[in-house]
Amino acid sequence: MSKEKSKPAKTENLHTRALFDPATFNEAERTVDVIFATETTEVKRYDWNNDVIFIEQLVCTPEAVRLGRLNAGAPLLDNHKQWDGVKGVLGVVEKAVISGGQGRATIRFSQRDDVKPIMNDVKDGILRSISVGYNVKKYEKQPVIEGETPIYRAIDWEPAEISLAVIPADIDSGVRSAESKLKAINEIEIIEIENKNLNTTTNNREMETEKHENKEKKVTTPVVDEKAIRAAADAAVSEERTRTSEINLAVRAAGLDSAFSEKHIAEGTSVDEVRKLVIAEMGKKEKPTVATDASVLADASDKRVAGMEIAILHRANPSALTEKETPGEFRGMSLLDMAKECLTAQGVSVRGMSAREIASGALNGVRGAHSISDFPYILGNTVNRSLRAAYALAPKTFEPFTRKTTAKDFRPMTRTQLGDISAFKKVKEGGEYKYATMGEAKEAYAVEKYGEIIALTWEAIVNDDLNAFARIPQSIAEQAVQKQSDLVWAIMTGNPAMNDAVALFHSTHANLTGTGTVINVANLGIGRKLMRKQKSIGDSFLNLEPAYLIVAPELEDVANQYTSTSFVASESSKINSKNNTSLKVIVEPRLSDLNTGLSWFLASEPSRIDTLEYAFLEGEGELFTEQRAGFGVDGIEIKARMVFGAAPIDFRGLYKNVGA
Repeated sequence: MSKEKSKPAKTENLHTRALFDPATFNEAERTVDVIFATETTEVKRYDWNNDVIFIEQLVCTPEAVRLGRLNAGAPLLDNHKQWDGVKGVLGVVEKAVISGGQGRATIRFSQRDDVKPIMNDVKDGILRSISVGYNVKKYEKQPVIEGETPIYRAIDWEPAEISLAVIPADIDSGVRSAESKLKAINEIEIIEIENKNLNTTTNNREMETEKHENKEKKVTTPVVDEKAIRAAADAAVSEERTRTSEINLAVRAAGLDSAFSEKHIAEGTSVDEVRKLVIAEMGKKEKPTVATDASVLADASDKRVAGMEIAILHRANPSALTEKETPGEFRGMSLLDMAKECLTAQGVSVRGMSAREIASGALNGVRGAHSISDFPYILGNTVNRSLRAAYALAPKTFEPFTRKTTAKDFRPMTRTQLGDISAFKKVKEGGEYKYATMGEAKEAYAVEKYGEIIALTWEAIVNDDLNAFARIPQSIAEQAVQKQSDLVWAIMTGNPAMNDAVALFHSTHANLTGTGTVINVANLGIGRKLMRKQKSIGDSFLNLEPAYLIVAPELEDVANQYTSTSFVASESSKINSKNNTSLKVIVEPRLSDLNTGLSWFLASEPSRIDTLEYAFLEGEGELFTEQRAGFGVDGIEIKARMVFGAAPIDFRGLYKNVGA
C-alpha cells in the first residue's frame, strides 16, 4: 500500500493549446467547435514553491474538470487580453463537455463589425490557433524514477476562458526562469504518492502507478486516440518552434540581451508584439548613455548558435558572410559533429547513439523530448541567410523605372493617377480665396501568394550534404526574382488595357509609334517629343523627359552606341545629343519575343510620374521565411513565401516603338 501526503505548490495562471474542428463551423449561427483539452503528457510546468519542473497531464473526466465557468458563458478573448475590456471579447462559450478523454466546447462569435473579419479568417482557415486559460486546484504526483521528470496529474482543474491567438500558448509556458515576473500565483494542493518498492524501469513505474490507491479521489482515465494526440502535440510544438525562432531572430538582430527573448518566449508573447517591443527598446538605446567600463558577455548558447551558423556558411556559401564574420572553434566541423555539440550542451549523452539517432534527436528531440537543442534554429537561420543573400544579388532589371509599394491585404487595391490642382485664380481686393480641386483617374490590382519549401532531413545531416545551405536557397531566391520579373515584364510585352479601356501603349495615349523605326538620333527625338507633350488629367503639359532606353539583347549594342559620348557619327546630323547620352540603357531578354527583339521603349523616372507599380504584402518584406518540425519528412521544413503583384498605373511616363 502506498503512502499519501499533501504538499502545497504554486504556479502561474496556465494556458494550453486547443484545436479548432473546422468541419463544425456554422456560418448561420456563427459557431465552431474546439477541442480545449486532451490527456497528452508533453506539457511542462514549474512548481515555484519547490523549484521543480514537472510534466502536467490534464485528466479529462467529468469528475476531474470543473466546467461551471465555461458553461456559464465564459468569454472568447483576443489573445487572453482581459485588460482590453469589452474590446477584447470576441464571443462567448456556448457549452462545454468532457467526452472520450477530451474537453470539447462550442464557441459563438459576436455580431460586432470589428469581429466579423476575425470570424471570416477562422472560417477560411487563416486563424487556426486557440489557447485556453485554466487553473489547477489539485495535482496527483506520480511515483518518480530517478533522473526523469515527475508527472503531475491534474485531478481537479477549471478552464476559465478560451482565446484566439496568433501563436498558440506555449505548451511549456509553465516553465519560467527564476527571474520571471509572475502575473498571478495559484495555491495548488498536491497529493504525493510514495512507493518504497518502486523499480527503476519505466515499465515497472507504470505498473506500480496503476496499482496505488488514491485516498483523496479515485480518477479513471479513458482510452484516447494516442496517434491523434501525438499529431496535435507535434503540430503545436512545431508552431511554438517557429514563434521561438522568430522572436530570437528579432531580438538578436536588434542587439538586445537574450534575457529579453527568454522573458517573452516564456510569457507566450506573439511575434508581432515582440517586434513592437524590440523597436521600443531600440529607441531607448539610442538615448545618450553614461560611458562605463562594464561589458556584457554573450550567453554561451548565443555564441554557439552564431559560431555554428558562420562555420556552416563558411563551408557552404561564403558569400553570405560579412567581412567581420570568420569561422572560429567550429571550423571544419561536419553537420553531424555540430548536432552532437548541441545535444551535449543540453545535457544529453550521445555515447552509444548511432548517426541517425544523433541527427534525428538534434532535429526533432530525444526520446519524446522536444526543443532539446538549438540545432533546428541554427540550420533554419543558416538557410535563411543564404536565401536572403542570393535574393539580394539576383538581378531585377525592372526596378529602375518602376515604383515599389506595399499592399495591406489580398483584396484589389486602387491606385490614383493624380491630376492638376485647379489653376491659380485671381483674388480681387477684399475677395475670398477659392478652394482648389484636383482631377484623378484610378487603376486597381491585387497581390498574390507564391512559395517553396526546403526540407532538411536527418539523412542530409548524416551525409553532411551542404546543398541545402547553398544551391537550394540560391535556386529558390532566383526563382522568386524570376517570378517577379515575369509578372512585371508581362505588362510591357502584353500591353494590357487600363481603366479607360485603352491599351497601355496606344495611339490614343500618344505613347506608341505603330510604324516601327530603328534606334537613331532622329527617332529617339520623336519618342522624346511625344513624352514632352503628354498632358495631365487636368490638360496641362507635363514636360516629361525619358530617363531609360529599354531594349531586348538584339538591340543592346545599338542602344549603347546612341547613348554613349564615345559614339563617332559619320555625319554631323547623327551626333549624339546631350539628351541621348543622359539615357540609361536597360536590357531585358523577355523583350526578345516582341517583333523578334526589335521593339524598344522609353521610360521616365518613377519619381517624376507613375509608370508601372509592384507591391509586396505589408509586414512580410520581399521574401518571408519560417520553419517548423517536418511533418512529411524526418527533419525540419523551411518555407520561403512571397506575396507580390504588379500593374500599370499611368501611361504618360512610357513610350513604345515597335521597331524595324
